[in-house]
Amino acid sequence: MKKAVCILLAVCFILLPVSAENISARSAVVMDAFSGEFVYEKAPDLVLPPASTTKLLTAYVAVNLCPLEREMTVSQDMLSTEGSMMYLRAGERITLRELLYGLLLCSGNDAALAIARLVCGSVEGFVGQMNLFAAELGMTSSHFENPHGLPSKDHYTTAADLARLMAAFSKNGILMEISGTREHIGSGRTLINHNKLLWQYDAVDGGKTGYTKEAGRCLVTTAVKNGRRLVAVTLNASDDWNDHKKLYEAAFSRYSETVALPVGIELDVVGSALERVPVVFETADIRLTPQELEKAKTVVYMPHFAYAPVKAGENIGYISILIDGKELSRILLYTDKNADTAARTYGKRI
Repeated sequence: MKKAVCILLAVCFILLPVSAENISARSAVVMDAFSGEFVYEKAPDLVLPPASTTKLLTAYVAVNLCPLEREMTVSQDMLSTEGSMMYLRAGERITLRELLYGLLLCSGNDAALAIARLVCGSVEGFVGQMNLFAAELGMTSSHFENPHGLPSKDHYTTAADLARLMAAFSKNGILMEISGTREHIGSGRTLINHNKLLWQYDAVDGGKTGYTKEAGRCLVTTAVKNGRRLVAVTLNASDDWNDHKKLYEAAFSRYSETVALPVGIELDVVGSALERVPVVFETADIRLTPQELEKAKTVVYMPHFAYAPVKAGENIGYISILIDGKELSRILLYTDKNADTAARTYGKRI
């Protein structure tokens, strides 16, 4: 029995060499966004209030249901809330895009109410959509009562569910661009992102902070390093910035194997004195776990030939890195030389 216990502990250590005691959060997870695997867990399914990390779902629902440039006129009832604000003004015209900056950077509760009204016509209708989207994302232990995250009896989630949400959120380029912006000037305002990890940890490129007295400090972030995207969630954490740094350092260390990329790729050229041109790609350091490396395949997708002229720097395909048939990464291929059209020659007339 002792031997079995030792083996189990060793496996847990391999998954992520960070002990629960070193993390201040009451609940925490790290997820590999590619595989959906949880590589670290501390009470992952503990039901807790999410505070303003709720706004990740608010933003996700909004961009899936409404054009970014749709405008609205701000009404006084959207301003009758408490907590953090983007300081909307009654009567001003504003787009969904600008409201999303106010929502995700400075955590505006007024922005959350305005988005709900803009997208669905009412807060109640929007909250209904939030719960529908949450169910579609597999957030089975969550329920939402408002778009901002202020305390409510039936407003709750888990670290595991928030990781699922952030993984989906990270696939949307607009949401990532906005949530990863450090400072935004627009609609007559300067908005500063509350997510300090954007300055403190280079790999972090998005996420959302949250705090209420009931929920404590909450933080959801995502980071990319060596071609791998991870999501980290901490709920009710007294030292959340350092929690995330520790979790990311440990999690990224799992990806220790380098993918060998093909060399000597050439493109055949028809109609040129130069019969083939070399093909190059930008330097890419894609890392895998030892287990993934055993299942990985590298496939080159490019035409068998091209007609002259061919210009250097043309994108002519890509390298796909696959694990179990699912694409992990795509590396673009470019021609490295010009191949001009060959001069035509004619025989002498008799």
